[in-house]
Amino acid sequence: MNRFNVMNLAGKLYARLQGNTDIVFLCLGTSKLLADAFGPMVGSLLKTKYNIATFVYGDLNRNINAINIEEYLSMVRRFHPTAHIVIVDSALGSETSVGTIKFLGCGTIPRSALDDSLHLIGDSSILAIVESNSKDFLLIKTKRAFVSELAETTACAINQYFAL
Repeated sequence: MNRFNVMNLAGKLYARLQGNTDIVFLCLGTSKLLADAFGPMVGSLLKTKYNIATFVYGDLNRNINAINIEEYLSMVRRFHPTAHIVIVDSALGSETSVGTIKFLGCGTIPRSALDDSLHLIGDSSILAIVESNSKDFLLIKTKRAFVSELAETTACAINQYFAL
């Protein structure tokens, strides 16, 4: 894990979330497709390894995907009406951006890489570029260790944010 990447992401989280006491992480994706498992991996790490003191929805056992996302959003709005919602998801990008973790000070549009977009969700987003958008999505051969490293870096950065 690259310590610079961890501290860089933790700093961006701090700059955007500073002062927010009600933060919810929605970790999107499915554990059935490795290229889309980044979100659930981060969710599992936050819950089991880091046990952070905030709400985390979505993990390797309970995926949040296109089928159930509206249900989760409705639940979060009901139980956390003032929460700052951080979306954690995988994304496709240019060849040169593969392997980067991007923090956006705005929400994201899930499934946009598949031209099957949902509406904009969340207040901030953490996106890991796991593959190039120039490849056929169904033929992607993403390595587990690669996605795991991105997930560990992200979960560690979120944990560092809560330690600041």
